[in-house]
Amino acid sequence: MKVIFTGANADSGGLEINEIIKNYVKSNSENSCFFMSLGEGLFIDVLNQVDLIFGNSSSAFLEAPALNLPAINVGERQNGRVVPDNIINCNADYQSISKAISEVYSDSFKEKISELSNPYGDGNSSERIVSILKNIKLDNLGN
Repeated sequence: MKVIFTGANADSGGLEINEIIKNYVKSNSENSCFFMSLGEGLFIDVLNQVDLIFGNSSSAFLEAPALNLPAINVGERQNGRVVPDNIINCNADYQSISKAISEVYSDSFKEKISELSNPYGDGNSSERIVSILKNIKLDNLGN
């Protein structure tokens, strides 16, 4: 398995997490790499090439469902968000993570997300807003 790591953000402990990841990549350079940040465009390109997203990033909730990409959300950082069907929530322990990985690769999960409905929209809101604004009658704006 090849692993692409992106840097932790400014949350407490983020610097330490980045150091652990960098040390892992040094020892496993044949199958892993680290980028502090990919930028939005490259990040989406990378998401289109991977089997799953893993961690506690909002990207699992926002970008991944738009790509029907499975996601494993570890821990409680994203609690309170609407959870799309592409996400498997798990605890930060070996047994829970192992179970989540097995579920991502199961036929039933793949089928479940094949027709994923993104609760955060379909990416076409700008076009709909422009269409609505174009159809507003100017004489009704002052009333």
